[in-house]
Amino acid sequence: MDKRTTRSFAAGIIFAILAIFIIMKFFPSAIATEGKISLKESDSWVKKDTYDTLLKENSELKTELKALKNGSKESKKDAAKVITKYRLVIHSGMTTSDISSEIEKAGIVKNGDELNDYLIVHKYGQILQIGEYDLTSDMDFEQIAKIITKT
Repeated sequence: MDKRTTRSFAAGIIFAILAIFIIMKFFPSAIATEGKISLKESDSWVKKDTYDTLLKENSELKTELKALKNGSKESKKDAAKVITKYRLVIHSGMTTSDISSEIEKAGIVKNGDELNDYLIVHKYGQILQIGEYDLTSDMDFEQIAKIITKT
């Protein structure tokens, strides 16, 4: 680009900025303000929204507290929860699916498919060990996996 082109381009930019300034300064109604709110309005709106949210949370917590107070007798029953013990025997050729379904049938885990998925995802299925293992219903998937793989 030569000097003349550069100067023409700069003059065009200056003219555009000047035109925008004049329109904003002398014709503010020409600028669309629909849907916009002032800073003070937004502050009160946020406070009201926060207040409404806090009221909702408060009522939910009160309901939950009542349920816990009424359910305290039930929670004492849960404290006396029976722990199931089971001796798992892993034979040659058993798959993680076989083991998981057997553990589920014994009542050690609620969902054998989830245990099976856990064993596969964490690659415990590749290192299963043949033998007898004592399991209880208070064990989690990781504890069971470590026991049956002797890791």
